[in-house]
Amino acid sequence: MTVWKLLLAAIISCSLMPGPAMAAQDDDEFETRAIRDRKEISLDPTKAYILLQSGGGVPLTFFREPTQAHRDRVAAERAEGLAKAREKYAKEKASYDRARESFKKRGRSFRGKKPTEPTESNFSWPAPELSQMFSMGQSGHFAKDGASLYLHEVPPGTYVFYGVFSSVDGDCACMGTVKFEAAAGKIAALQYLIIFLDEKGQPTVGREAMRGLEIDDQITRIGMAIELPSTLALDPRLPRDWVVPARFEPVPFVPNWLGSRINRIQPIPGLIEYDRDRVIDVQAERRRELEEQAAAEAEAAEGEDQTPSEVDENTSSVDETMPS
Repeated sequence: MTVWKLLLAAIISCSLMPGPAMAAQDDDEFETRAIRDRKEISLDPTKAYILLQSGGGVPLTFFREPTQAHRDRVAAERAEGLAKAREKYAKEKASYDRARESFKKRGRSFRGKKPTEPTESNFSWPAPELSQMFSMGQSGHFAKDGASLYLHEVPPGTYVFYGVFSSVDGDCACMGTVKFEAAAGKIAALQYLIIFLDEKGQPTVGREAMRGLEIDDQITRIGMAIELPSTLALDPRLPRDWVVPARFEPVPFVPNWLGSRINRIQPIPGLIEYDRDRVIDVQAERRRELEEQAAAEAEAAEGEDQTPSEVDENTSSVDETMPS
């Protein structure tokens, strides 16, 4: 068993224990930096780091989960934007009504486009997550020997794997993905693998599954897999006590903000599975089963609370009242 599997076993066994408090994050700034291949590197203990191992250049996109304070700020900005849009609409609508009335008085047909009133439901505004997205895994190698490694400095927080996106195409892990904490002074390590699937969506070996298929069919046969890295990720330039395997948590759904193909990551044993389009949080299901089992045992124990001596005393008392 590799060191990563041992660490994963420890993580799963402690999944019910509360984790350490996360360092406070500054929502007003979101800057990331690729740490490139240098003989010596310098890491900032106030920053977090994400280490990605992959088989080659694949542009992976992540976003940091916004804090409630950040969501509130974006909501306030949207409310201000909606108010300004309504003011603009009122002016455009008045101008439209005047022009239409003028044409009507002259007996002419008016073909001007009626402005659309902005409302809460139709007024678009960038989601707070979009301002905290970044990509890694295609350029700016940290290491190439043995495995492709990419290292990015990021603000501390909880990060969600969003999908694979190039300049012309993309797959959103909208229907099942994972998130993990990137803590200050730590390097969260993970691995991305391309998995080839057969006609039933099951993993197969190599590109043979693609042979003879149209390009659209080939695309549907490529699966996204997020896993823990191998020991090749333990680059000697990295402080050993900083490197930790990413502690994954299932995320059942994320919006398709970029309008790309809808996809999902491959199942992760002991963590995330699927029942058709339903995401199964394996650990949550296990906790639920344990809670139900504990409740059933407590109920059974409650029924056995009456001891044999209590039963005998009650029986004797009843017998004494019976007529002879």
